[in-house]
Amino acid sequence: MHQSRRKAAILREVLIVANRLPVSVDASTLTSGGLVSALAPVSDAIGSTWVGWLENGPAEPFVVDGQRLVAVHTSREQYARYYEGFANQVLWPVFHGLGEYETHPPVQSEAANWLNAYRKVNRAFAERIAEVASNGALVWVQDYHLLLLPEMLRSLRPDLRVAVFLHIPFPDPAALVTKPWARELVSELGAAQLIGTQRERDARHLGAALHLLSPQSSPVVRAFPISIDTAPILQEANRASSPSTVTSVRERLGVTDRPMLLGVDRIDYTKGIIERIEAFSALLGSWEGSEPLPTLVQVLTPTRETIPAYQGYLARVNVATTEVNRQFGTASYTPIVNINGSYSLPELIELFLATDVMCVTPLRDGMNLVAKEFVASRVDDSGVLLLSSEAGAADELHSALIVDPRSQLELTDGMRRALKMSDEEMRIRMRSLRKHVLGHTVHNWASNFIKAAS
Repeated sequence: MHQSRRKAAILREVLIVANRLPVSVDASTLTSGGLVSALAPVSDAIGSTWVGWLENGPAEPFVVDGQRLVAVHTSREQYARYYEGFANQVLWPVFHGLGEYETHPPVQSEAANWLNAYRKVNRAFAERIAEVASNGALVWVQDYHLLLLPEMLRSLRPDLRVAVFLHIPFPDPAALVTKPWARELVSELGAAQLIGTQRERDARHLGAALHLLSPQSSPVVRAFPISIDTAPILQEANRASSPSTVTSVRERLGVTDRPMLLGVDRIDYTKGIIERIEAFSALLGSWEGSEPLPTLVQVLTPTRETIPAYQGYLARVNVATTEVNRQFGTASYTPIVNINGSYSLPELIELFLATDVMCVTPLRDGMNLVAKEFVASRVDDSGVLLLSSEAGAADELHSALIVDPRSQLELTDGMRRALKMSDEEMRIRMRSLRKHVLGHTVHNWASNFIKAAS
């Protein structure tokens, strides 16, 4: 009897709510990765529907590649003020502990208008969900873009269960209490029945913030560290792990006869790219012995290109790279090779397999799935993961070389240690990392969260 009741709870309708729908521009195909693959193992049982913004999306629910979708409609201008404005120029830096990026004059002058747009777009989402959700449905809200939804939905549809998962860090309450919007956002978020975070530290911060700013709230707050879909990575890694493929990739990068370090990041000031370049420069400056100097290959994926802080950060990355290459480069040696653009999964796996050391050193990150993707790809148990203590992945990937991303000394020493690590130690560490990643996939994460929320 108990088991049948539990099954019924899991089988309630689930609406996955994200800031935009996971479809191509013309809404003809689903985009790959993300929560689409996360929910694949349980989608048949729960009958999930996706809700998100889509410019000129259909008025009625529609189906793409078998997935039921519901479009939220606002003007592009209002969406930009909500998304590029308040979500990514106000909330993003504060939640990542980089509030200095929230104090730029353009941000300060527009913050009130952006907050108003944030409220309006959240209201549009709430009204759309209230229209389409079945009685007692579970509304699974994704991330910081929609923090006002829980209270709005409780007012419009008290029959719904609302759960929120925060993919980014939650800040120390001391970083929130001075913000004019903090009490509103935290109290309305607190109307959810369940709030999931990436790290136990984030859960503690959120619990403290609720106690300070919304003591009447009583959601369950728990850490649910997200992971990856390992199956396609293993498939690509087994294809690309041949010596000839690895050699071809390294030849294309000009790194055939020297050690290689790799960074794969969005062009974002939270990712610690400049700190990584400065630590690498210190490594070259202190290099001893006759062994060839290493090369740092840095993939820079464009993001939020209209935001001034991101434009300025890319300019700083380019200046730092040019200086290192000027100081240490020769006619036959380029210390830092920057690659601008987005890589497909097969291309990324080839890069992962070609490198000696993977550098995942953000200043602050909710999880950083690149670290787990790299580990899953190393099917021969080789390679070293240099990992920031400020990435959520550090709570799980204990066998990585974990460093303070703000300490140039630790970063430089970590790079040196990684490059000089013995094959035996490297393989012991990588086997331990792979055991964890392959045993804790994104499918486990999705299933566990939905069961806890039902």
